[in-house]
Amino acid sequence: TDELNVELGGTYFGVPHDNDRSLYGLDVTFRHQPGTQGFYQGTTLGAEWMWNDQRGGATTATEATSGVPLVDASGNPLVMPGRFARNGGYVYFESFFARSFSAGARFDYAEDVAGAVNRLRTSSAFITWMPSEFHRLRAQFDDFSGSGTSDQRYTLQWTAFLGSHSHGFSNRAR
Repeated sequence: TDELNVELGGTYFGVPHDNDRSLYGLDVTFRHQPGTQGFYQGTTLGAEWMWNDQRGGATTATEATSGVPLVDASGNPLVMPGRFARNGGYVYFESFFARSFSAGARFDYAEDVAGAVNRLRTSSAFITWMPSEFHRLRAQFDDFSGSGTSDQRYTLQWTAFLGSHSHGFSNRAR
């Protein structure tokens, strides 16, 4: 409609030689952009999920939570077949205010492509100021966790757009 927009997408990537790799993805984006000139200018909610099935070399099997190598009754390392099925994705939410400000949050989840299943989770919050259509300044906080580690990061990002461009869908690209 004039105020609501939904986009659906899909991804497939495959390596046909001996079925070495298949990558699948599904994404959806919802946008609400009212036709008012008021303080609230719209909201975007998006999500994407990817599945990866990949053949790799044989690796030593490890205990899932501790990462300790597994051995058989004779003390020999157990070998895992070289096929890894892993996945990951993200979801984000962003609201736009007064035509030049936005704020939002994002959550990411990812697993290592091969070896022990190490998981990384990232939670982010951000605020963006666009003084013009050619400049964007974003302050962001990220909290990383997974596989027994934790880290925080503060980022200040300036983006400058150069050259002629078009927006296509009204106010869509920010």
